[in-house]
Amino acid sequence: MNIEEFLTKLDNLSDSQLITEQHLSAWLQLSLSKIQKDRLKGGAIPFLKPGGAVRYRVGEVRRYLKGVSYNSTSEYLTQCFATGEGLMEEIYGPRLPFFLIQGKLHGFFETLEQDVGEVRWLNKKEQAENKFQDIKT
Repeated sequence: MNIEEFLTKLDNLSDSQLITEQHLSAWLQLSLSKIQKDRLKGGAIPFLKPGGAVRYRVGEVRRYLKGVSYNSTSEYLTQCFATGEGLMEEIYGPRLPFFLIQGKLHGFFETLEQDVGEVRWLNKKEQAENKFQDIKT
């Protein structure tokens, strides 16, 4: 999967799809700590807490991103990645998020329904070497 395919799959997610805070962190390229602090302060992305687990609706994330005003370049770049404008690829090269769960890498879309561990980004070289060809994205 390349960055364009990843962004297309992200665009095709249903607005009602629930994602974890770790997925939100990977999608926005923000630290989990930042996501949690924003949630604590309020006024950020609306969330659900079914059974005590924090989840975000994809549609709420999209609505939030449309309303974000830019205070810095980093906020602008985050918006570009989240909306699929492609600027992240031009600046950083294509990178795909994967999650490290019990020592194994798992794809972003494969893990939408579960709590996940640390996010890992595969760079262009790792993708070209097909080091992780067995990972479902």
